[in-house]
Formats: sequence, structure tokens, C-alpha cells
Amino acid sequence: MRLLPLIAVVACGKPIETSSVNDPPVGLIVGILPDFPDQRVDELRCQVVTPATDLDNDPVTYRFAWTVDGEPFTDVGTTGHYEGDLVPAGVTDAGQVWACVATPNDGTVDGPAASDEVQIRTGYLGWPEAEVPAASADVVIAGAPGANLGRSLGALGDVDGDRLDDVILGAPGANAAYVVRGAALVWGGGTVDAGADLVLTGAPGDVVAGDPGTLAAMSDLDGDGATDAAIGVTTDTSGTGHVVLVTDLAGAAGARALADAWGVVAGIAPSTGRVVGGADTTGDGRDALLLVDEASVYLLTPVAGASSVADADVIVSGATPDSAALADVTGDGVADLLVTDGDDTVVRVFSVSDLGASATGADARCTLGEIRGQLSVIADQDGDDLPELLVVDPDGTGEDGKGDGSGWLVPSSALAPCAGAVDLASVAVLITGYGEGAAGSAIAAADIDGDRLGDFLIGAPFLDGGGGEAMLVLASSMGGSELQLDSRPDHRFLGDGDDGVGSAVLAASDLDDDGRDDLAVGAPGRGDGGAVLVFRSP
Repeated sequence: MRLLPLIAVVACGKPIETSSVNDPPVGLIVGILPDFPDQRVDELRCQVVTPATDLDNDPVTYRFAWTVDGEPFTDVGTTGHYEGDLVPAGVTDAGQVWACVATPNDGTVDGPAASDEVQIRTGYLGWPEAEVPAASADVVIAGAPGANLGRSLGALGDVDGDRLDDVILGAPGANAAYVVRGAALVWGGGTVDAGADLVLTGAPGDVVAGDPGTLAAMSDLDGDGATDAAIGVTTDTSGTGHVVLVTDLAGAAGARALADAWGVVAGIAPSTGRVVGGADTTGDGRDALLLVDEASVYLLTPVAGASSVADADVIVSGATPDSAALADVTGDGVADLLVTDGDDTVVRVFSVSDLGASATGADARCTLGEIRGQLSVIADQDGDDLPELLVVDPDGTGEDGKGDGSGWLVPSSALAPCAGAVDLASVAVLITGYGEGAAGSAIAAADIDGDRLGDFLIGAPFLDGGGGEAMLVLASSMGGSELQLDSRPDHRFLGDGDDGVGSAVLAASDLDDDGRDDLAVGAPGRGDGGAVLVFRSP
């Protein structure tokens, strides 16, 4: 409350007393979380987004009231605290519209109320059949003749702010990568040349994004607040490879030459060079770039212009890496570097903060034995808020090199101690593959069914005579000590002919703004130019 001074005036011999005015708190904005609640799964929180302002500097409290379909909901008491009030998940039903009205009070008077509302969804129902054929795809993005579209895929998040996630698609036969924004995916498909927002083309003789793991999103490289991309390029003419760092994915349109990119990292071996992406290892808000080739793993700070892997901040050598990843899997708040060594059949876990400019396997905090292949860090499956590790081996010992996709799902409880050698057989879930489909050629992780646990998608492009499969495994169906890929996937997305479905897979993108991640699978052998098949989460 503030006092308004008045000039004292004598009237009838009595002075006029100073009066006071109390200003109510104003400017409150609230929102309900989550944006897309599922029935009997998500509690509703009325969150103060922008606190009310009180000109008198009085302390402000908030009073919350809920309605469901326009009728008062009285089973939840008002808390009057800043964090907002809750509706328990168990009382919500599909189709209901829940509204929260919050009223600020400065101890004397109420200010203007603020409100928000959400509609309750049915919840994840799953695809109607266990085997989903390519013909059932919601969107088919086709490549031009010879493009080999679908050989590689990358998730970019929402780079243009339209609430729809965006993707980048590799077409090595066309020597190009295509940025397709979410709104274009909702449009219904067609040719990628007609639907892409941005076409990134390589120089003559280059092969752009020729393999899975050659496209990756990067946190803001140039300071404009938007996601950028790292693209692996093989240069056939000189026998070398490089990585191109591309910025301004939201503002640009049409065609752009990769030669004009923000940065180029040279020196990656072309035969097995992969762009793993990165993570913020220093807390500066920018991703370090993680690269893998046939002899070393490189961790470097991206810079504008030309640079080389020889100048990487960390080089881990003396191994034959299959793949690598960056994540805090030990729960100590420090990023870990995980590297699979194909020769020694181990996964080595390094603490990034402990590494110098050069490292070898002897610097690992711990090793996971008798394991090799492609690794992916997936979201928490066991409720301890730490990620799990999935390692699947797509390579076999036969002449064709196509393995059955055996591997391990390693729980965070086995990684948290991270000291010495870890006996996987006693702590991890054995993954048993089948056939010679090269399962694990591509792996993607996301929460498909909305239960806040990590689900994953495994690509097996050579199964079914080359038609290929992408196998979806939900965390809710996990259990026991063994995952059998011939019987346990919740859904199989099937190709036909020589589609090669599963050559690349993508799961961490909400392409239609319904609050759930959708699936995209590469089918580079489909038709005469390859394709990307999009399956919207039901």
C-alpha cells in the first residue's frame, strides 16, 4: 500500500487528513503443464509463467480454482504458493477440457485473474497392428531418380519456431542434404525437391551424408539462438573426408552450397567417418563436436572457417572405434564419453573433465566387456532419472558382414559406479537378434508412448529379403533378462522389395505438434530415388 501526499488545507478549522490508495497486483500470466496431457497419466500443474507486479511492493500470493468442462472442480484445495496447484492424473478423462483460473492478492485486494486451459487426450493407443507395412506410412517423401534418399536422417528440433520439429534428410546420390521443416511434413508428402525448405549441395565429386550417423544437430554455433547442423562429407576425388557445420537453417531457403558453410572440419577418415553430434561439456551453452573414424575419436570445439581434427581438444586413439556418444551416464553431473572398441569388444567410459589433449583406453573410468557395435544413449527406463545405454552389433562374421543384431541394454545402475571392468551378463539385458538383417545399422531413441520412459527404434535394413524393418521397443514392455528381437518388438515397420527400410531411423521429433514423437525411417532402395517414410504416433 502506498500513501499519496496531499497539501494540507484548513477547512472549518480542521486539516484534511492524508489519504491512501492500494494498487492491486497486475500482469499475471499462467499456463497449464503439460501442453498435451494424457488421461490418467499426466497430473495438471497450474504454473505461474509471469508473476503479478504490485506497485506497492506488497507480497503477492495466488489463489487457484479449477474447472472441468466449465464446472467447478472442488477436490483439489488451493495452495496459495508460487508453484501453482495440481490436479492428480487419476481424475482426468479423455476429451475433458480443464481450465485453471489464478487470482493474485497483495494481502488486501485481488488483482485481475489469469487463466489457461488444456484438453485431455486419449493417451497412446499404439498402431492397430503389430506389423505396419510401408504402404501405411502417413507421409512418404520421395527422392529424385538416383538420389538414394533415406540413407541418413537427422533431427533438428524446431528451428523456425512454428512448434513443429524439423528434420534433415541425406541423399548421397544427389550429393545433397535437405532441410524439411515440420510444416512441410504435415503437408502430406511428395518429392523432397518440391517440399524441402533448404537444399544443401556438395561440390562435384563429393558424397554428402552417405551413411547413417553423418547428420547431426548442434546447439547454437553462431550465437543466433537456433539449432545448427553438422554434415559428414566424403570427397572421392582426394580420398579424404570432412565435416561441414551449417548455420541459419531457419532463415534460409532455396539452395545453398556447402562450400559456403559457417565452418569446415577436415581430416576425418572417409571410410568409417561418422558425425556423432555433441553435447555441452563445458557449460557454455554450445555443443562440442564428436567425430569418429577408423582409428580415433575426436572431441573438438567448433569454430568458424577451416579447422582440422588434428587440432581437436581431445583425441582418443589406440582403438578401433565402432561408435561413440556423449552423455552423463554415471550421474555425477559431468559429461561422459563412451566409445565402443570393435577389436577389444569393450565399451570404454571416460569422464570428459579428466581427459587431456590425448588419451588411450588406459584412461577409461570403466569398461563394459564382451560388447561391440553401434551405441545409443536412451532415456531413463528404470525410474532413477539416469539414461540407459543400448549397444547393438549390426556386423556379422560372414562374407556379407550382415549380423543378427545381438547386443546389450545396459542399465544406469551398472554405469553409476563405473570402476574397473563391469560384468554385463550379471547386470544387463541381453539382446538376441535373428536373421542376417544387420539390425542395429541405425538406432534412435525417444518417448513414443508418452510415459516419460525411453523407447527405442532399431533399423535392420537387410531383413525380409532386403525390404528391411524398423523395430520399435517400448520401455513399458521391457522386463526380464533378455530381449528377443524376433518376438519382442511392440511394432515392426516393414519395407518390401529392396526398400532397405531401417537404413536410417529417426524417433525424437514431434512433426505434427500433438505432443508425441513421431517415427521416420529411411528406405533408400524404394522406387528409383529412395524415400523417407513418416509414421505419426497414434
